[in-house]
Amino acid sequence: MSSLRVPAFDLLTEQQIPYGGFGDPLPDSSERPSRLDDAADEARCRIEKSFAINLDKPSNVPERLDGIIAGMWVHGWSPEKGDINLFVGDFGLLLTSALLKRFGGKAVFRSDEDVSHLSVWWPEKGIEAFPFHHVLRCLLEQESDSNSSFVKGIGVMLQSK
Repeated sequence: MSSLRVPAFDLLTEQQIPYGGFGDPLPDSSERPSRLDDAADEARCRIEKSFAINLDKPSNVPERLDGIIAGMWVHGWSPEKGDINLFVGDFGLLLTSALLKRFGGKAVFRSDEDVSHLSVWWPEKGIEAFPFHHVLRCLLEQESDSNSSFVKGIGVMLQSK
C-alpha cells in the first residue's frame, strides 16, 4: 500500500474499460495472476496463524474477514496507531482472491509492486470492484459496509445486469 488516502469508491459500474485514474492497467501477463495467487496463499497462512481462523473456503472469506475486523475494533483498533498497510495488504489479497474464485472476472493490475489499486473487472457486465479500497474503508471507518455485503452486492449486480 502506498497511501492511506481513502478512495472515493470501491465499485464502479458501466466500465467499458478498466478505470485509469489509479494508473494505466498493465498488459496481460501469465505471471501476474500466478503471483497474485501465491501472495494470497501466503496472506491466508499469516492470517490463519495470527487470528486462529480457518480460511480454506473462499465463500467464507468475506464473513471471516468481517469477524476479524469487528474484533479488532472491539479490542481498540486504531488506524492511526496500527499497521494499516499490513492489514489492508493481507485482507485485500484474500478478498480479491475470494471474488475471483467466486465470480470469475479479470484481475486488473496497475503496478507490479503495489497492489493497492488492483481491481476485479467483469467486462461483459461493465462492473469493476476495488477490494483493497473496500478493506481500507473497513479499517478506517468502523461503521463501513461489511466485506460480506460488498461481495453479496457484487453477486447481485452480476446476476442482474
